[in-house]
Amino acid sequence: MIYEFESYDEYRQAFERDSSLLGPSPGGAASQLGITRQGVDGAVRRGSLDMVRIVEGGSLSLFITTASIERYRTCQRPGRAPSAKQKLKMSIDKHVRKAWPE
Repeated sequence: MIYEFESYDEYRQAFERDSSLLGPSPGGAASQLGITRQGVDGAVRRGSLDMVRIVEGGSLSLFITTASIERYRTCQRPGRAPSAKQKLKMSIDKHVRKAWPE
């Protein structure tokens, strides 16, 4: 699942309600899991890892939730797969904003 926020304030409010939204960058998650960043991207697309996506003032921040990293480590059981709208945003992040490697 991809959690989307329009500002860091909105993210902080959500984090106060659900502390599982905390986590490393996609590169940090790749390092923790011993996979490539492309592997993290694929796991997010499959729903195996959950992503936090914050867009504020034209700046994009991506995080992988610690809870989904632990879930991936223990059983690699997928969570809820991203919707078509979320997949489109991921594609824009990758190809326009260059947030993901090719």
